[in-house]
Amino acid sequence: GIMLVEGEFRSIFLGCLTCGVNLDGEHTAKNALEVLERMVGLSKVRLREQWVSFAADGAYFSTRVEVHLARLVGVSLDWILAGWDDAHRLELVVNHIRKDTA
Repeated sequence: GIMLVEGEFRSIFLGCLTCGVNLDGEHTAKNALEVLERMVGLSKVRLREQWVSFAADGAYFSTRVEVHLARLVGVSLDWILAGWDDAHRLELVVNHIRKDTA
């Protein structure tokens, strides 16, 4: 995601290493928030004030992780630019092409 920190936009790459067994949107969002709070040191208050974007692969959007995460943080998705990460889309295209030419 992208946050405004001390007047500058900064990107934060979040890798959730402790996903657990329940991979639905609500549990994935709770895990992401836990990682942001405990491992990155960002509070809900700071996220409410400075979170501006959310990029992930398609699986996150199919389970509506961005909706659950916004609810947990207490922000409106109207203010968050959420989109499918281009790198993940490109990877899907490349894999598709490799399968078709094999």
